This record gives sequence, structure tokens and C-alpha cells, in this order.
Amino acid sequence: MILPRIARRDAPFRASLVAQRRTCRVHRRCEAGTFASKLTNVNTATETVMASDRYLALAIPCKVLAIFWSVVVGLFIFRPRWGLNSVADAQVIGLAILSLIPNRTLVSTRVTFLAFLLLSLFPFRVFFAADAYRGFGIDSVIGMLLAFVLFGPLPLSLALSRRRFLRGKNFLFA
Repeated sequence: MILPRIARRDAPFRASLVAQRRTCRVHRRCEAGTFASKLTNVNTATETVMASDRYLALAIPCKVLAIFWSVVVGLFIFRPRWGLNSVADAQVIGLAILSLIPNRTLVSTRVTFLAFLLLSLFPFRVFFAADAYRGFGIDSVIGMLLAFVLFGPLPLSLALSRRRFLRGKNFLFA
């Protein structure tokens, strides 16, 4: 930009004009950057809300399925034979209690999340044994799929709720 000719005696005025124009250019760039960063923040916030809604949309059905399988089916439809296997009795009652406790309580700290996640993964201990895969056939595959359908929703619900908790979302149950 060409400045108008000013006499040498007006040099301080000229310097202030140059400084003012520089300030305006910098200010315009800053405003543009701020506007772009605001757009970026809006997009990021929208994506975060959409991601948390996805987590919510998955966490609630998983929690409901966990309650249904652990409490309704586990305790009332297929009545356990109490006293035959104390580990199985403790597992049935533990999973029923874990599925009824709100997830916000279960995932509030790292220690509680890890402890309750390991407790909810207890039914999967069979899959970690090496001899479980020796006579592997179609009936074993069906049994594994059934175990994942029955016992998988509770750990999945806990993991999704933990993700939502880490993002700072407030939630009541799942």
C-alpha cells in the first residue's frame, strides 16, 4: 500500500499511520484465524456430541441386555441349582449385582473400572485356557458365540460408559 507523501516534519505522524495499518492487517489475520478456529471448534464439538451419542446408543442396549440376561434369565427363567458349585453361584449373583449397579458408579475411577471390568469378564476365563480348543468343532463355535451374546453386553457397556465418562459426559445409568 502506498502512503501519501508527507513532509519530513510530519515523520512521527507517518510512523503512526504505518503502525496503524500494520496493526489492522495483523488484526484482520487474527480475526480470520479466530473465525476459522471457531469453525473448527464447532465441528469438533459436533463430532464429539455425535460420537458420545453413538456410545450412548450402544451402551444403553448393552446394559439392558446385561440386566435381562444376568437377572431375568440367569435368576428367574433358568433357576440355578444352588449349592452344587459355589463358584458358579457367586458368578451368577455377582453378574446380577454388577448389571443392576449404575455404570456411572462402576466407571467413576480407574481402579473401580478395572476391578468391575475384570469381574464382568470372569465368565470368559474358559476361553483363556489352552485345553479349551483341543476338540474344536461346530458345537464349540456355537457355544462360544452363545457365551459372547450372553456375557458380552456387560463388559461392552462398561467400556462404552468409561469412554463417555472420560469425555466428560454426565450420565445416569448407562
